[in-house]
Amino acid sequence: MKLTQLYKNLFEPAVRDRGQQYFDRGYAELREVDDDSATARVFGTEEYMVTIERGAYTLSVDCECPHFEQGNFCKH
Repeated sequence: MKLTQLYKNLFEPAVRDRGQQYFDRGYAELREVDDDSATARVFGTEEYMVTIERGAYTLSVDCECPHFEQGNFCKH
């Protein structure tokens, strides 16, 4: 199963929709993708690096944006 399907419920629908808009508009550039991880560069107000990695029982998410650094899941 894809990462997007496994973990989409962790994100508010509005955040997911905004993230999809970023991707559709070309604001997100996937750098590396495999079955267990994805790394992207996202262009918003600034440029942010985003990483999602799935472990056997964990999900690690990281974004350089201020919203994420305040402990929130972000649109990036």
